[in-house]
Amino acid sequence: MVKKMSPQLHNCSIGIDIGGTKICAGIVDEDKKIIARVTFPTEAKQGPDIVTEHIIAQVKNLIAQSSLSSENIQSIGCCVPGTVDPDTGFVELAPNIGWVNYEFGRTFTQAFQGISLRYEQDTKAAAYGEFLLLNDKSIRNLFYITISTGIGAGIVIDGKIVRGFHFAAGEIGHCAIDRNGVQCTCGNDGCLQAYSRGPAIVETVKKAMRQGAPSILTSKKPLDLIEAMDVTNAALEGDALCRNTLEKAADDVGYALSWAVNILDPDIIIVGGGIAKSGSFFFQHLEKATRKYSYPPLRDTPIQVSNHWEASNVIGVAALSCICE
Repeated sequence: MVKKMSPQLHNCSIGIDIGGTKICAGIVDEDKKIIARVTFPTEAKQGPDIVTEHIIAQVKNLIAQSSLSSENIQSIGCCVPGTVDPDTGFVELAPNIGWVNYEFGRTFTQAFQGISLRYEQDTKAAAYGEFLLLNDKSIRNLFYITISTGIGAGIVIDGKIVRGFHFAAGEIGHCAIDRNGVQCTCGNDGCLQAYSRGPAIVETVKKAMRQGAPSILTSKKPLDLIEAMDVTNAALEGDALCRNTLEKAADDVGYALSWAVNILDPDIIIVGGGIAKSGSFFFQHLEKATRKYSYPPLRDTPIQVSNHWEASNVIGVAALSCICE
């Protein structure tokens, strides 16, 4: 469904955020406001070609229903949950949606000829969006982490996105916290996101319940239907299994975040994603762990939950699509 607002008809950009479970596309005006948007399921199991065709159709429909013409769209930015070349749109690896060495940009270029196109990793787009939406001239260096279907990060230094030589800067979710641990979706063992992303948290709880661990979730939902929000709600109700699982996941994230604090000394850390937004319980333990493991002089680094996490990706990648580098 397309959600429309009153558009300013000149110099608009489109931001597209491909997530593990859903995709959001929005038309962004010159004031960095989303004036029309559409959200639809990713359905990654259908394969990258089908997903790409679906995105193209939805974006074209969004433009048509918003009363804009292609002349009003100066650029399109698309962010992917993985490593992508910002110029060509070649996706080297997006493990959470199963894309490997995929020529995403080639199909997109054919569909939107005459419009400037730009591609970005989703967490980098979100970091830049958060930076813009903070609108605080005293903040020039920002570290953004998202905890949702996957775990990733984006880095802004002196007001600019850090991409890295391989366009993979910020892959905090694939830092090993247990070198002999469980296998991650990327193929390596012991990655942070193998333990602390939403699906991993749910699986930890379900595995314990299968082995006989008591939980109030037993009487609330069939085991196969339990989701991350159910775990969070149960933890808030005092469920020991869910509380312990979330505390361990938050401690692991805080441990990894302390590396970012120690290496970058950012002005601020922004935490986004569904797990962080699901309640204060997880965030409080994450913040405590980050300060505990950080170098003592850096323990006062501000840490806050994003207020814009559903919009920051779209606004960030739309803004980046307008920047010629």
